Amino acid sequence: LERLPITAHGKVFIEVPGTADALELDAPPEVEVHWLPRDGAEWGSQLVPAVTEAAAGLKIRATLEELEDVDVDTETLWDAPGEAGVCESYVWIAAEAGVVKTLRRTIRQDLGLPKDCGAFMGYWRNGRDAD
Repeated sequence: LERLPITAHGKVFIEVPGTADALELDAPPEVEVHWLPRDGAEWGSQLVPAVTEAAAGLKIRATLEELEDVDVDTETLWDAPGEAGVCESYVWIAAEAGVVKTLRRTIRQDLGLPKDCGAFMGYWRNGRDAD
């Protein structure tokens, strides 16, 4: 975030365990940073509705596609763009795998974001170790 060019614009949603976990970040002026404290709630309880609401307003090409289901209990969800495309909107999500699976389905399948306009990385699973 701090390495983005000064001309960058967008919204950043960061879910954290509690209010005290929010940090001061140096973001470009047109980048809105939203800290979402869970305060004891489930993983994704703040992130999913915030990102879903923001994504509903994106400029997305209507190219609805059926998504391959990913079993996040046995597979790593790592859905990265293929060829670089022309995208008016781009989504980058890295979080707990179940949360990413939910957001990927909403943004890619329900809202129609093409594969080349987003990256979805469920790089850890709540309640499971790295193995």
